[in-house]
Amino acid sequence: MRSMLVVVDFKKGIDPFSRDRVHAPLLRSNEMPYAGFADGAEPWFRIDKIFITGINVSDDVKDAN
Repeated sequence: MRSMLVVVDFKKGIDPFSRDRVHAPLLRSNEMPYAGFADGAEPWFRIDKIFITGINVSDDVKDAN
């Protein structure tokens, strides 16, 4: 399982590249649209928007966004 950086924007209208964002190092496709910080961890927030840069992303992740 590959870890990736997920930038989460909780408020609509916030600049996704501002400091008002949350980073989750692990995104599990079977938990969409939720993410946790460890494999098997309970999801603890809902992802409204996902911004992933610098890697090739599978079609499943692109569709979820």
